Amino acid sequence: MRDAVVEENVSLGEELVSRRGLDSICRMSDMSLWRRIKAGDFPAPVYVGRRRFWKRDELRKWVATRPTSLMGKRSKSGAEAARSA
Repeated sequence: MRDAVVEENVSLGEELVSRRGLDSICRMSDMSLWRRIKAGDFPAPVYVGRRRFWKRDELRKWVATRPTSLMGKRSKSGAEAARSA
């Protein structure tokens, strides 16, 4: 079994969110997600091996700055969604 490659800017104990977990925070297609990352309007993922993850703290900050309409069909405000993320 090969050792997992962890990007250097990820510290141990830091919470990471997978792409599947990201759907519970904000619903975006892969293409929309990629465009927002490229434009600097969404936190860039970190890679563990070949898989991509997002830092939960960065996602919370991003959600807190967004209008509710971008969070999919939710009744929570962006700040409430960030607290529950």
